[in-house]
Amino acid sequence: MKTITLILLIGISSFQFKSECADAYSAAEKARDLAKKSYKSDSWKDSKSLLKEAMESANDAKSFASDCVCQNANSAANDAYKYAKQGYDTDSMNDTKNFAKKAMKSADDVMSLIDDCTVR
Repeated sequence: MKTITLILLIGISSFQFKSECADAYSAAEKARDLAKKSYKSDSWKDSKSLLKEAMESANDAKSFASDCVCQNANSAANDAYKYAKQGYDTDSMNDTKNFAKKAMKSADDVMSLIDDCTVR
């Protein structure tokens, strides 16, 4: 009976781990897509608005990556958030686009690192 209980607990923990990692991946993907739209936007106002949404998604990715115990992905998500915030706070469209590109790259890194964590 103890063996069955232990196996069930391990299985539930594993499912939770994979679920959190999948959520981190999805949030990072959303952050990347929003940062990409920001980078490609012809409107500075729209670009900043998209970066604000990317910040929220990157923050979600950071939280989920932490829950799935993927420190490198958590760090990359923090970078994506930081770059999106810097782009949102800039005083020029050129700077906004430069930070959007960095946020896009960092969010893409989160996705790769999450994959690495779930393969183990």
